[in-house]
Amino acid sequence: YNDREMLIHASSPGLAGEVEIDERNVFQFLPPFDEYLVSYKNRLDCIKEAHTKYAYNNFGIFQSVILHQGRITGNWRKTSKKGVFDTSFFPGCRPAAKKLIEKAIKECVLFHES
Repeated sequence: YNDREMLIHASSPGLAGEVEIDERNVFQFLPPFDEYLVSYKNRLDCIKEAHTKYAYNNFGIFQSVILHQGRITGNWRKTSKKGVFDTSFFPGCRPAAKKLIEKAIKECVLFHES
């Protein structure tokens, strides 16, 4: 990936005929400071360099982001209305179909209610 060798453990789902997920249709709303983005020194495997300014700054502030196919593609935020979110996609990133965004919102709301 990105001209680097990546290793995947043999027990990872999907490698041994386990659950297959069609990642083309999976959008996830990640909160600020989520480990997916925060944990790495080099974050360019999950976000384009030109988009980093939308996801975090040099002062350690991280934004709520949208994850699609392993890449950070946009931002989200809750509005004052319950279950209503604003989304924006980074330049050059195609916005998701409305039904996929609605599914991601439902999952986010369920997570926060549990």
